[in-house]
Amino acid sequence: MNQYTGAYINRNEFSEGELTVNSCGNYRISQEDFRTYRENGTNDFQMIYVDKGEIRINTTGKTYNDGAVIFFPPQTRHDYTYVAEKNTDVFWMHFGGSKAEEILVKFNIDIFKTYSLHNASADFINCFQNIIREITIKNEFFKEACISYFYRILIFLARNSKNSEKNSAKENAFGEIIERMYFDNGGFDIKAYAESCCLSVSRFAHMFKQSTGMPPHAFYSQIIANKAKDLIFNSSLNISEIAEILGFTDIYYFSRFYKKYFGVSPSIHRKSRSQ
Repeated sequence: MNQYTGAYINRNEFSEGELTVNSCGNYRISQEDFRTYRENGTNDFQMIYVDKGEIRINTTGKTYNDGAVIFFPPQTRHDYTYVAEKNTDVFWMHFGGSKAEEILVKFNIDIFKTYSLHNASADFINCFQNIIREITIKNEFFKEACISYFYRILIFLARNSKNSEKNSAKENAFGEIIERMYFDNGGFDIKAYAESCCLSVSRFAHMFKQSTGMPPHAFYSQIIANKAKDLIFNSSLNISEIAEILGFTDIYYFSRFYKKYFGVSPSIHRKSRSQ
């Protein structure tokens, strides 16, 4: 069964302030799809947060799922469908004001971008629920209360977006580190790797393992082992030359290292290629 909860400020009660919250609601769609179509949109902004389920933008055919946050600018066509098959649960809000767009820019919110929130906190969802309650009850200063909750939503979005950018930057940095590990046979230097990511050694090691599933030194050793195997099977270099190329000063240590990964010594492994 579809459930609709909405709270609206009468048009004659709209504020003329810098930022206003005009309406807010929560739709739970499980019985039949629910479509919204407004040829010319509305005179204010709309924000939709998909807590779970799916929304389909009919003008483009794109679908967005759990955690999506979508903005519609004023006087822009609204044509979207909440999908019942996905047991869709969404929160929506209309807002405006003389400086609404300026405030969005301040929080680095791009209204033409779709945001993705993963594991949004209960506090984030509570902000929508509190706005619905404030508009419904209309206690003294309810409009100011709605604005304060809306600011909290914007702060959450801004911080989430910043963290996503940071995580992406870290992933790119780790990609560069892995490339350095592969092409640098001069030895493992975790301090240099950490400094290039502007992290402490312990923090670098922790985040590297989170990203790759392996501690840095183990990851590096795996690279060296695979390079050694490739040279054993596909080059004419002798074992001592291979060990030297890979940064080993002791051929016996190299042999023990190789056997740890492949179960046999490099010389035996080489002999097996011709069999």
